[in-house]
Amino acid sequence: MTTPKRFEDRVAVVTGGARGIGKAYCQGFAREGAAVAVADVLKDQAREVAEELNQNGARAIGIGVDVSDERSVDEMFQRIEAEFGHLDFLVNNAAIMLDVDVPFKPFWETSLAEWNRIMSVNVTGVFLCCRRAKPIMERRGGGRIVNISSDAIWKGYESQLAYFSSKGAVAVMTRSLARELGPFQINVNNVSPGYTLSEAVLHSPEMQSVRESVLKSCCIKRDQNPQDVVGAALFLCGPESACITGQSIVVNCGAIMP
Repeated sequence: MTTPKRFEDRVAVVTGGARGIGKAYCQGFAREGAAVAVADVLKDQAREVAEELNQNGARAIGIGVDVSDERSVDEMFQRIEAEFGHLDFLVNNAAIMLDVDVPFKPFWETSLAEWNRIMSVNVTGVFLCCRRAKPIMERRGGGRIVNISSDAIWKGYESQLAYFSSKGAVAVMTRSLARELGPFQINVNNVSPGYTLSEAVLHSPEMQSVRESVLKSCCIKRDQNPQDVVGAALFLCGPESACITGQSIVVNCGAIMP
């Protein structure tokens, strides 16, 4: 007799799911039996990740989406409803940090266009996805939303004001959304990863230059990889976290303890 997996008959969408930590979230939900919508502005890579999941026995689709664009977000959720019929879990992972010409610089050298671009993806994207997911989850009788912030919002790192401001906004939004969506049996929580060896970090000379100093600040002296962050998101979508909402789980080997 086959034991049912934890998220069998559940549907998850992960934005920014084509690479790095987002891809690891998709793999984690698939392992637990959920159908997965891999959503990313990198639509070809999203489809490749979905195909990998399908080859391993999961049910997945890859969707191209720009989370900062209202129409694109609407089309994504229409596709999810058409394909799966419902939605249980939303992971708001899509964000940009190293995707600007000079990612590390004083705030006074940051252009308004760069500021607006980061805010539109990292903050507006969360707003649009949550707003669109709400009626689908409500019809389902509830759901779980996991927003992805950063442990750095409690430290105040220099040289990336736009990015860290956006992640601070996500943490605040999480608490407000938990209040508003609680009556609909929708839990909203926040996972705040620390320095994680995602593809983007591994390919960034700037991020590699701080690797040693981050490790020294950690209670647990080891590198943190994308798979190390997945468990927190899965926990927040599981039955054991039914009474947890509006909270932040920091995953950073003890580097920062808010």
